[in-house]
Amino acid sequence: LLDRVAQFFRDVQRFSGVRMGQKHGKLLAADAADQVASGNLNVHVPIETHAQDLANLSKTFNKMTDTLRSQRSDLLGANQLLDSRRLFMEAVLSGVSTGVIGIDDGGTITVVNPVAEKFLAARDSACLGKSLGDVMPEIAPLIGDALAGRSRMVQGQICLMVEGRERNVTVRV
Repeated sequence: LLDRVAQFFRDVQRFSGVRMGQKHGKLLAADAADQVASGNLNVHVPIETHAQDLANLSKTFNKMTDTLRSQRSDLLGANQLLDSRRLFMEAVLSGVSTGVIGIDDGGTITVVNPVAEKFLAARDSACLGKSLGDVMPEIAPLIGDALAGRSRMVQGQICLMVEGRERNVTVRV
């Protein structure tokens, strides 16, 4: 999009013969659009008062860069918040003595704490993104009931082989 804006400014200058912006210390509009296209959102073009159409175009361009800068800042802030929440959740889960496996609405594993890794007999990175029913078939009926929404919480007992020993495990989904 920004490349098209830059090309538009070049076309306006070529067909109208009007240079948008002054050469002495101020950016020309096409140069400003090129800078924005390369990631610099702190660019503004001067408002040309002698040509109303160009003035409106310049105002719109400046408003666009302000909006893009604000949206990028908001996205970066939200990303930092998500990262800090993820780190907090990982820290909490690593200290819990109960096995915790997080799944999404489709039953795909999103989080595994160290205790749960023992029951899965695999590192979390090997399980993430896979279906819990495929990784741990014993739990598939409970997950099916939970995903079907038959009740708010599904609980049951399953039998697992963990480190060569049979374990009865209570599961809540």
